[in-house]
Amino acid sequence: YYPVICLDEYYIPNRNAYKKYHFFHHNLVYGYDDIQKVYMTVGYADKLVYNNILYDLMNKSGLERESDIIRIKNVKNKNKLCFDIDKVRHMIYDYAFGKDNNKIYDAYLDENSVYGLKIFDELIKTDRGRKLVLEDVRISYILYEHCSPMSDRLTYMRKKGYIETDDINYRKLSDIGANMVNVARSLNLMIVKNIISKQNEEKVIRELKKLYALEQEFFSLFLCII
Repeated sequence: YYPVICLDEYYIPNRNAYKKYHFFHHNLVYGYDDIQKVYMTVGYADKLVYNNILYDLMNKSGLERESDIIRIKNVKNKNKLCFDIDKVRHMIYDYAFGKDNNKIYDAYLDENSVYGLKIFDELIKTDRGRKLVLEDVRISYILYEHCSPMSDRLTYMRKKGYIETDDINYRKLSDIGANMVNVARSLNLMIVKNIISKQNEEKVIRELKKLYALEQEFFSLFLCII
């Protein structure tokens, strides 16, 4: 078994939140060293980060809270997993048009929930949404972690022949995707600053609108070339 532990990354070196703000995020623990008194961990800070965390820092950051420890059993998958372009098309379509696909994926949420790109309208136009995005830095992390893998997906699909390498639209899509990642990262930093200063709210909303426009353009074009 490998434990996945929700830690306060304010105490964890090599994390974006280190000594800046309190942010709880899951980290995988894959080993320990009683001589050096460290845990060997894998976390995330724009990319996967491997580092050793001293026992006392781990205790400060949340190890003592049994309720936040998730145990994962390492099981070899005997099934061969295949990339299914049709499923990708359906999922991209559902996201672009805000379709409720809970029944398809057995993930039942509140009937008043919003989905896909429609979440941006909720975050921008409603008091509840604006409060959430302005005060909870996790929202911007989720948006960033949603945008970032799209470049990897594009690269994979190009290598496998699902997207023509000489397609002008592909190059345009790649540029939009890179811009999305940059704006999402900028949004994250703005929200952190706003939480501290409370003087950045309109800039945050403008950046969120910019990201919304980029995502609309990105996924519309994505559907055209796959």
